[in-house]
Amino acid sequence: MNARIIMASLLIGIAIGAVGTYFGQQLAVPYLPDSVTNRGAGISGPVVAKRVEGDRLLVTVDAQEGAILVTFRKKLSEIDLLVEEGDTVTLDIKEYRPFMEDPGLRAVRKQRGDTPQAAPAGRHPALPRSDSLTTRP
Repeated sequence: MNARIIMASLLIGIAIGAVGTYFGQQLAVPYLPDSVTNRGAGISGPVVAKRVEGDRLLVTVDAQEGAILVTFRKKLSEIDLLVEEGDTVTLDIKEYRPFMEDPGLRAVRKQRGDTPQAAPAGRHPALPRSDSLTTRP
């Protein structure tokens, strides 16, 4: 009887260890600090092109490792308003790949030359017109 309990405990422990090794990292990484998980600062570079096509936003980033075509399908309108050509973006990715689908954005640094001039008191500055925005039905 004791041998069966010991053998069952051993097999259950091996199964839990195998499942924990396979799925544990995916479950624990969001709660661990960057220094423990080996997540770097991401890959950054200037945005050289941006275009809206239907239900997706295409952004080309010229990173040091090479050009990256990033496709955003989530938070499309928010990212479209935030990111402009010439801005420097930092993508939340571990390694370079030429095509990315919905990576996280760690940072967006605006280019320095296009800051709008201060409007006189009582007047609002004119909003820039963008033909790249599309309306959805």
